[in-house]
Amino acid sequence: MTETITLEQQVAYLQAQVEFLLGNQSRAKTPARRLEEIRTACRKKYFGTFNDVKEGNTDYGPENKWYSDYSVIADIVRRTTDMLYRYSLGRGNGGSAVASLITSEEGMKAYEAICDAVCRNLKERINEYSKRKE
Repeated sequence: MTETITLEQQVAYLQAQVEFLLGNQSRAKTPARRLEEIRTACRKKYFGTFNDVKEGNTDYGPENKWYSDYSVIADIVRRTTDMLYRYSLGRGNGGSAVASLITSEEGMKAYEAICDAVCRNLKERINEYSKRKE
């Protein structure tokens, strides 16, 4: 079954996408880049930066963490957030890239909320399991 839309509807849809991609900037930022920025901000909020890890300025997990620990966290956050966002749309975890599924600012906000929840939950689990060892 195909959906028929008018030329005006197509133009309005494309115009909304262009405005979404440009935001308040003169140059477009790709959706994939915006998603990466969201994940980076969430990781920074809950886990600090790699320099924080390297200097021991973190409040989660055991001492003496390495880059590989931070890298694993980054991978978990990306994969889990992408999967949960797909599931929130009723899609399986395959096929097209998540960035192509987000076509509005509301989609970005939903992705950001999921990412924040993933980071918060992951930090709680890390702290929970780290304390068991003490």
